[in-house]
Amino acid sequence: MNYLIVFAIYSISYIIRNISGPFNIIGIIRNWLLRSKHFGLFFYELFNCPWCIGFHSGYLAYLL
Repeated sequence: MNYLIVFAIYSISYIIRNISGPFNIIGIIRNWLLRSKHFGLFFYELFNCPWCIGFHSGYLAYLL
């Protein structure tokens, strides 16, 4: 069971950072977050830090 959770965390972080998704849906959301006036810098740093995105993906997988 633990291996499944680790695989889910890795998959979520990989999808958020690298894949545009079908019909570029994830890419559009990622670009919208990066262009945000108030939170753009936060998301830029989050998407470029593998430790940070892994941590946040971890608790997202736990909540799911």
